[in-house]
Amino acid sequence: MKTCPKCGELLGDSVRVCFNCDFDFVLKKVLNREQVTNYRIEEEKRIEQHQITIEQQQEQQREKQERQREARERQYKKNPLFEYKTVVVNDNTDGTINGSELQKMLDLYATNGWRLHSAFTNELGKSIGPGGPLKSNLNATLDQTILIFERCIKSAG
Repeated sequence: MKTCPKCGELLGDSVRVCFNCDFDFVLKKVLNREQVTNYRIEEEKRIEQHQITIEQQQEQQREKQERQREARERQYKKNPLFEYKTVVVNDNTDGTINGSELQKMLDLYATNGWRLHSAFTNELGKSIGPGGPLKSNLNATLDQTILIFERCIKSAG
């Protein structure tokens, strides 16, 4: 902030001419009516040109974004397209892997054109037991095998 030396008005640092008394900080004098009018016309032109420049930059940015969107769309059309299925197989109650169920799922999906994309295990914790006055709940875990299958529904090109 700066203070006008002529009238004491508090102004922003970027202000060139005092709004109150027309003191010009660059010329270090009070402007006459004609000078003030010319300054304001020049300032309006500068602001207008600045606005035009901003609008041009925004238009260039919009055009760039549109070109990028079109390029992504062209690339998407070239890429293959896949669909995915997730299958959860719970382990046996004794904690062993349910191999027969896993094999059944692998065979079922393979015969329908799916391929195994990834597999992982998930351990679920849960409380079992009646609770009651003795609150004798037990904690137990249940393991699951998660299979993720994929199938190509549109080839590349």
